[in-house]
Amino acid sequence: MEVASPKRSSFRKDTTKSSIVDNLPLGCTISSNGIVFRLFSPLADQVFLVVFDSYEHTLGTYYSMKRDEHGRWNYIHSELNLIGKWY
Repeated sequence: MEVASPKRSSFRKDTTKSSIVDNLPLGCTISSNGIVFRLFSPLADQVFLVVFDSYEHTLGTYYSMKRDEHGRWNYIHSELNLIGKWY
């Protein structure tokens, strides 16, 4: 049985779209608190952000995202050491 690899994106400053609820940006953004990852998935029970050192790597570091009352999942990475990594 083949399992598809997760979709990966590299971190860039201009990869955001707005959330319909209150214009919070979706995707990843840099804030005063660090790097914010946010996605909209109201039916998900659990979401993980997986960060890879390079595109070729198959093992990454998992971060559990927290769901808000609007179905958005958020994770704030307090350090800016993810630039150049893949998620």
